[in-house]
Amino acid sequence: METGSATSSSRPTLSADIVRKVGRPLLAIACSIIALTLLTGIIGYFTVGATLAPLRNIGEGMIRMRKGDYDHPILPSGRRKPATAPR
Repeated sequence: METGSATSSSRPTLSADIVRKVGRPLLAIACSIIALTLLTGIIGYFTVGATLAPLRNIGEGMIRMRKGDYDHPILPSGRRKPATAPR
């Protein structure tokens, strides 16, 4: 005859109530932090790659010049100005 056990098991415990109230917002914050970290890493990867590519070309050109190969110039990198029509 356990009459008290039915009423005590139907009520959630205090720790379960805290987990239910705090768990979802905490999970949402954690997922947001992970997503922003991944996005920042991807942006940094492409930014560093775009920055180092011209420096790599300059380095290769300087190595060629040190070896005496002056026939292949170091080409300028970056955006070129569009040709304008003469006035």
